[in-house]
Amino acid sequence: MVWWDDRRPVRSAEESRSQFVRSKVSKEDVYVLPVLSREESEAMAAVVLAAASLHGWCSKHDAYPTRDLPAERLQPHAHARLLTILSERLLSPLAARAGFSVAHLYCRDLFFVIYTPDAQAGLELHRDGSLLSFNLLLSSPAAFAGGGTTFPSLTDAVAASLVGRLDADGVTVTPQLGEAVVHPGGLLHGGRAVTSGTRLLLVGFVESVRPGR
Repeated sequence: MVWWDDRRPVRSAEESRSQFVRSKVSKEDVYVLPVLSREESEAMAAVVLAAASLHGWCSKHDAYPTRDLPAERLQPHAHARLLTILSERLLSPLAARAGFSVAHLYCRDLFFVIYTPDAQAGLELHRDGSLLSFNLLLSSPAAFAGGGTTFPSLTDAVAASLVGRLDADGVTVTPQLGEAVVHPGGLLHGGRAVTSGTRLLLVGFVESVRPGR
């Protein structure tokens, strides 16, 4: 246990992680968090598409490949601004909800994903190798049909509390522009196929600080 001068206990990153992985929250807590305004989302999408036209879309994830663009391919000022926004508006509330200090969480992997019917329309059910994951919508919901993140194990009660719909495949969460769907990395999920238009996302895999960092 780490102590401040006023003797109030503050958990270390390892203690917070241990408590989190033992909790119910680590297994099924799914929620939608507003992160970017409409103007910020549209500006970020334009920056991402410009970077993709320069560098091209790639697929660096072997097990469950996507058409993606690493965040570090953005212009340095745009990348730095994005990291600042994520720290303040996403990692901070995420840490509070999960029982971590914000200083103990970081994005191990951060990349943009594009889904279109004529290339890659969706992503099969899978689990992420991360403590927590998020995907942030950078396309207007009016710009595509279909899409959303499906969680087959979620229940009716959970479905009622989310911006989503329940069907035979589970709950599909459909955020608004600039909102992030946050979930435990180990929770089974998939990207429902888009049937028209373009769905652009920012995806992040969040981890706690490793021992010694």
